[in-house]
Amino acid sequence: MRFLRILGVIFMSLVICFIAGSFGLFYNIINPKGLALIPKKAVAAEAEKVRPVLPVKKPEVKIKIVPLAVPKPAVTESRKITNKKPEIVVLPPSAIEKPPVTKEAVTAAASRLNLEQAKLLFDSGKAVFVDARPEYTYIERHIQGAVSLSASRFTFQFEQKKDKLKKEDLYVVYCSSVTCHLSEIVAGYLDENGFKNVRIFTGGWDEWFAAGFPVEGLKVKTNGAK
Repeated sequence: MRFLRILGVIFMSLVICFIAGSFGLFYNIINPKGLALIPKKAVAAEAEKVRPVLPVKKPEVKIKIVPLAVPKPAVTESRKITNKKPEIVVLPPSAIEKPPVTKEAVTAAASRLNLEQAKLLFDSGKAVFVDARPEYTYIERHIQGAVSLSASRFTFQFEQKKDKLKKEDLYVVYCSSVTCHLSEIVAGYLDENGFKNVRIFTGGWDEWFAAGFPVEGLKVKTNGAK
């Protein structure tokens, strides 16, 4: 009997809970201020999923090309096309202007000697050959009879030898080869000291030695070679 009473109490409790819950749910539905059973955000999300995606129609842009009106150049009397052939005027040689030849240009051209010219002056004995290379190179090998006036020690060597050098003589300055410019430096030093009759042998030692012309020096004597 006690067990049946307990079951009866439980059953009545469930019935009361059901009736109370149903009444509360019904009241919440009819009440305007009642609580929403489903969150609005969830409803909106479901609505977005269901909503069909309509294609967006782009507006048509019509471009109208208007040609620019280019004004035609006025044709003057001097620009009219004629059938006449252009006249070709040939000027005589005397009428063509030539650049003036300066004294410096003539002097610079005359001061350069090639191998043949240098050898003629050497054979004539009327020229003093000047070696512009370093002094130790001169001691080893140099043109026969040449004087050493190196570009690096010109002042010192010139002071020792200036009493034996005559300004009226012809001087031929040389260095190693065509690419060597020490001869030009020494020639300028001589000109500054009053030696105006100076020439430059552009081929230098290499060209002179290759031609087998007379040379001298410590190594020439030791090896017996020219």
